[in-house]
Amino acid sequence: MPLPEIIEPDWDETELDSLSKCLDQLSARDRDLITRYYQGEGRERIAIRREMATEAGGANALRIHIYRIRATLRDRLSECVRRQTGKPQALRMETISSSDSGFQQQR
Repeated sequence: MPLPEIIEPDWDETELDSLSKCLDQLSARDRDLITRYYQGEGRERIAIRREMATEAGGANALRIHIYRIRATLRDRLSECVRRQTGKPQALRMETISSSDSGFQQQR
């Protein structure tokens, strides 16, 4: 499965491998949501997120669901990298944890 654009550009191979494995562990619905959420750029991304918000029952419902998926990914990634390296590691996941830019609430 192609990785969504939620990765940091300087992630190493361990982090990328872990992200791929963790995405595969999500439900099909959650995996689809998180990958769709990060598709496109600019206006295209805004249009995708507006459509997703309509499907989710509103912008807040979408944001909450995406937040929960990112939290799950963050926890699973930390655990996976810890197992692979044998030590806790602070992952560089600023994009996963806080990116809602490019989304404007539909009025």
